[in-house]
Formats: sequence, C-alpha cells, structure tokens
Amino acid sequence: ISRRGSSGWQLKVSGKPAHSSQIFQPDYGDGAIFETSRILDGFRQALSGVPNLTFNPGVIAGGTDVTLDEDTSRATAFGKGNVIAQTVLVSGDLRAISPAQLADARETMKKIVAAHLPHTSASITFSDGYPPMAPTDGNAKLLAMYSAVSEDLGFGPVTAINPRKAGAADISFVADKVDMAMDGIGLMGTGGHTVDETADLGTLDSQAIRAAVLLYRLSLKK
Repeated sequence: ISRRGSSGWQLKVSGKPAHSSQIFQPDYGDGAIFETSRILDGFRQALSGVPNLTFNPGVIAGGTDVTLDEDTSRATAFGKGNVIAQTVLVSGDLRAISPAQLADARETMKKIVAAHLPHTSASITFSDGYPPMAPTDGNAKLLAMYSAVSEDLGFGPVTAINPRKAGAADISFVADKVDMAMDGIGLMGTGGHTVDETADLGTLDSQAIRAAVLLYRLSLKK
C-alpha cells in the first residue's frame, strides 16, 4: 500500500590545489576530499535515522582531474598524494516514502552542502525519477478487501510489506490520482535483481484468482 520513490543526486566539490604540506593552513584550506567527507557524513548523521528514507552515494571520484559520465556511471580520476585534491564528484540515489519527506530530505542535504570548510565550495543537484506512493487510508482499505478475499478462498490473510523491502514502482505515477491503490500482487519469486532471480510459477494461480475475485467484488460496489 506504499512504495518509496527513487530520485538521484550529484554532488560537485571543489578545493584549492596546492602542495600537500600546506593543507589546513589559512591560505589553502582543507581540500575537496575532506569537504566531501564532511558533507557525506553530515548526510549520514542527519538522515540515516529517518524512517523509510534512504540515500546512497553510489560512485565517487576525487583528485586533481576528475570526470563522471552520468549515462554509464563510469568515473576517472587523477591525483597525487602530495597535492591537495581540487575536485570530487559523487553520484547517488535518494528514496522517500512521500513527496513531503523527499522535499525535507533535499532541503537538509542542501543546508549541509552549504556549510563549507575553508577554501572549499560545493553544490548539489537533484534529478527526479519515480515519485513516492505514500500510504493512505484508501490504500489500506483496498488491502483489507484483498486480504478478506484471500481468507475466503482459503489462502490466508495478506499484510502490507515494509516499504524498505521494496523498490520503486510504476504505480507511483498514478497512485495519487485514484482513491485506492495497491501494488505487488503479481507473481512471487526470490532473488530480485540478481543473477539468482527466480519466478515461482506455483503461485501464479492463487495470485490470479485473488485478483480476479477482488475485481469482481469491487464491481459490485458501483
């Protein structure tokens, strides 16, 4: 009855390049890598405990010269141990249970990014992907009807899955346009998104029967 959305973010951090012996000095500052470390740990401290919210820095590259291809997620970096890092690029995702939670998380991240260490600068940009499907009373009502069908058919009750255990879904694009919405009632299986992913064809009949009876009962309520 709820699915988290999936959106992206990219962090670009700059520092003042110089010989490494001058790092932390008033004229040269802390460098791009330390600034990036501050920002990412700030995200972790501020947001890691928020229920149903996750963020993940999936790729990072830092040094003197850095590139990050957004299409392939492939990065290159050149730097030396005796040079203060000039640039860091980070790309990640952000998953939230509701539009409000997503907006709050983005604002928190922006504030953390803006609190620069000496002689550094940083910016963060966000990209939209799948919107969140927030839990609603209507969604819960639909699940209760589906569970009643399942019990009447002898398949047992059906409960809502923890949204932390599921990814983004297409239903999220239309869920806010209807009174009730529910997802994840198709074919069961294991090992999702891995080379070991399997589909349990033995569940196909029961899933189809439950859905068909639910649709029939809904049609009688018109």
